[in-house]
Amino acid sequence: MSPLTNSQMVQLRRALADPAVIAGRYRIVRRLGLGGMGTVYLASDPVLNREVAIKVVDPRLPAEGLQQRLGTEARVLARLEHPGIVPVHDLGETEDGSVFYVMKRVIGQTFDAYCASTSSLASRLRVIVRVCEAVAFAHASGVVHRDLTPSNIMVGSFGEVLTLDWGLAAMVDRATTDGQAGVQGTLGYAAPELSSGGTAISASADIFALGGILEFAVTGRHPENGASGGWPRGLAALHAIVQQARHADASRRYASVSAFADDILRYLDHERVTAYLEPWTATLARWLRRYQWVAALIGAYLVMRLLLAWWSGHQGA
Repeated sequence: MSPLTNSQMVQLRRALADPAVIAGRYRIVRRLGLGGMGTVYLASDPVLNREVAIKVVDPRLPAEGLQQRLGTEARVLARLEHPGIVPVHDLGETEDGSVFYVMKRVIGQTFDAYCASTSSLASRLRVIVRVCEAVAFAHASGVVHRDLTPSNIMVGSFGEVLTLDWGLAAMVDRATTDGQAGVQGTLGYAAPELSSGGTAISASADIFALGGILEFAVTGRHPENGASGGWPRGLAALHAIVQQARHADASRRYASVSAFADDILRYLDHERVTAYLEPWTATLARWLRRYQWVAALIGAYLVMRLLLAWWSGHQGA
């Protein structure tokens, strides 16, 4: 008998680690991904005859705190009933005591993949506005995400925009005494105050992350903490929005996610954004973009008047 190759050994370990059935009901189809807290599986639910996604704490990971965090994530999602947030169907424990929860299966691509496949900046910005709607709803419900990144946003095949991975979510204005003090989230997207143990949790941390997502959507580069890098020409207004959202001083950021989204919508509608003190040349260019048909008619009128004046002058001669 020939020995197994490294690739075959990896597949064997995965097959032994992955369950076949969860809670006697959900039949595992395949693994969808491995995250920091555990594994997400595609599964079938024979009772309701549908496909679902199941997130379960990986038994190979240290269990301390993860079981509670996964349960907390499921309960947070259950209270956030919004079209932009993945609904939770079930919560329980596997036969070996690992916590799992069942959620809607989303077919689509992450926002970073969407940006790579979509050349339209306006389409990317509209996705961010949709994300803002879901995050603003969470804030109104007293919940801060704390780990918003392009990979935690899913753009569905039929235009759905869903915000995922609420494992670090916490209550607004609650000090970080939940065992997650000093949690920093993802480098480049986590607000600087999140690394300070005992700092009160604020919705402003999500605004900082959304500014980073906007920077990624425009430049294609993941942001670094601190000043933004070089920007494409002609996008000074968007750069100003990012700078205000990602200000090191939380009190200098947008007052709310809705205010941040409103500035993006103003940009899309060729209106003046509040974060940008534009020069008169930019005001004129923005006016021409917004009222291009009016500008075209005025231009055509002026050209016609010049032609008529020229023609009249030649007739008189």
